[in-house]
Amino acid sequence: MSRLKPITRLCADCRQRIPIDASVCPICKAAQRKWGEFISFSSTNLALLIALISVTTSLLSILLPIWKPAGSSIQLIFESMTETEASFLARNEGRSGGVIRLDSMYITNHAADNEADTFSVSLAHNGTYIESGREQRISVQVVADSTKGLCEQIGPYAAGARKYLADSMGNVRGAQYQHGFLSELREIVKVGMSCNFKVRETSFNSEDRYNPRFKVDCDNISVISDCLNAIE
Repeated sequence: MSRLKPITRLCADCRQRIPIDASVCPICKAAQRKWGEFISFSSTNLALLIALISVTTSLLSILLPIWKPAGSSIQLIFESMTETEASFLARNEGRSGGVIRLDSMYITNHAADNEADTFSVSLAHNGTYIESGREQRISVQVVADSTKGLCEQIGPYAAGARKYLADSMGNVRGAQYQHGFLSELREIVKVGMSCNFKVRETSFNSEDRYNPRFKVDCDNISVISDCLNAIE
């Protein structure tokens, strides 16, 4: 006499009777097939896996620093600048500490044909030391009165842009025209400008690095925004 095959079994979680081929319990919704049914580990295999993970982790902790630059490698993020102060976020991704120094900031009018259209702003910064793997906020003082004359520097370019824009917009007049004209004029002047910092980096284990063109967004420089908003 043959035995009848069972058609139900106990749920692994709630222990209620469920169809034998159910993958999910209809009562408690628990999955019935556990990962152990698909992958089986003997104690030897498990020990070997743990040892492999441990060795790999140790090798990575040794090799990863070797892939970094031998000296310092300081990356800068420009935050903002006012008439008195410029702020940055610095991170040293090299293997040794280094000193970062911001010499000056200059604004260039790309529509101009001579050096007189580059305006320089002096910074009072003797350098900031950044340890390897560390992040640090840097505040740099702007030399007093060094931003004076910036609006006058922008003036001639704004005058040329005004003439071009007036010719292109025709003889339309009125308050709406005036508002749109000034907005467009300020945008043209802003697009024609670039803002850069001169940056010098020094460390014991590498040659000095000098970047005369650390480009930043002119929108984050309040003195430029003030000059643009003063255009009428």
